[in-house]
Amino acid sequence: MRRQRVERRPVLGRIANAIAGPPTAGAEHLKGAVGEEKFGAALDTMTAHGVLILHDRWRPRTAANIDHLAIAAGGVWVIDAKRYAGRIERIDKGGWLRVDYRLVVGDRDRTNLVDGVQRQIADVRAVLDIALPSEVRVLGALCFVDGDFALFAKPFAVGEVLVTWGKALRERLMEPGPLDARARALIYERLASKLPPARA
Repeated sequence: MRRQRVERRPVLGRIANAIAGPPTAGAEHLKGAVGEEKFGAALDTMTAHGVLILHDRWRPRTAANIDHLAIAAGGVWVIDAKRYAGRIERIDKGGWLRVDYRLVVGDRDRTNLVDGVQRQIADVRAVLDIALPSEVRVLGALCFVDGDFALFAKPFAVGEVLVTWGKALRERLMEPGPLDARARALIYERLASKLPPARA
């Protein structure tokens, strides 16, 4: 459509394209937002399995947010949902004597995404450590919505963050653990009160 507009009326077509912006920017953003909404809705179904969910919470002393928190039997999961194009891989960039795992998406180093989740984990730990025993595990997941993983890929860790996709993460959330229903409810209440919704 854009190409036809330029070919038929070169000057007017270029002006229209300039006003409209990048050809797929809005469409890609909308597609990503819809994908993340579906992922959030899928997380909500986990309440039937005793997993309590909080969405879109403010991080303390920042203007940033935490996409999702899941309080499961195995611990508290800090979940950052992303939608990126390109193959998602863990690549060792270290030398002979050291390992340096990097998160690579579409041939670009995206390890900064892992660093962001690790900061969110630290925030949640700080909130929980005041009121709860230190044995409550706080775990991190970077979940790629509609991510391009290799055919026989398994979720993998980069640092202390699990890199995964929706179905595999939901399976992990259902694993047994030490937190009973009462403990999960207490953690939920603590997080809900200390990490308010990012959107009122």
